[in-house]
Amino acid sequence: MKFFLTVWCLFLFSQLAVAAPFRVIMGMKLETLKVLEDKGGGVYRITVPKGHSLFDDYRIYAGKKEGVCRISAWSKAIDTSGYGRELLRDFNKMESALNKVYGKNIRADYLNHGSIWEEPIDWMDGLLTKERTLVVTWNEEAGSELKNNIQFISLRAYAVSNDLGLIRLQYDFSNLKKCREEINKGEDQLL
Repeated sequence: MKFFLTVWCLFLFSQLAVAAPFRVIMGMKLETLKVLEDKGGGVYRITVPKGHSLFDDYRIYAGKKEGVCRISAWSKAIDTSGYGRELLRDFNKMESALNKVYGKNIRADYLNHGSIWEEPIDWMDGLLTKERTLVVTWNEEAGSELKNNIQFISLRAYAVSNDLGLIRLQYDFSNLKKCREEINKGEDQLL
């Protein structure tokens, strides 16, 4: 009976891992992941069990007790024009793929009122100066179909220069609040 229960638990854990983002599950302990760098403040750069071709930098936010509570994936640098076409192409493709898994989202794509970056050629300059925003979120408010203890997902475009962009995909798990409390308490003890 004990053997059967152990096998069943291993099977269940493996099924959750396959469905989890990059096969990283809420609460995973640092010892079970390949940590490349401790960035401080509970942030670690890691190698994920299953990556995606768009992304090459993966980071987790994790506490020693709570384990993983957030995972972020950063894209490779995307060469683009001032119009941001190539960045938008990759962003829209990723949004479409996420919609198939998580359903409805909320998309914010706007230029701040009064910005000088209003021409189409200025799209990347607006993003670079943080006067333009392009972010999509999946959560309960949007009516998304979240699973595996995921509470919130965001996909955001960034500009490094007017011809180079990045995309960040971030998953927040339901233990994020407890994780923040644990990490903040640990940092406060160092004062």
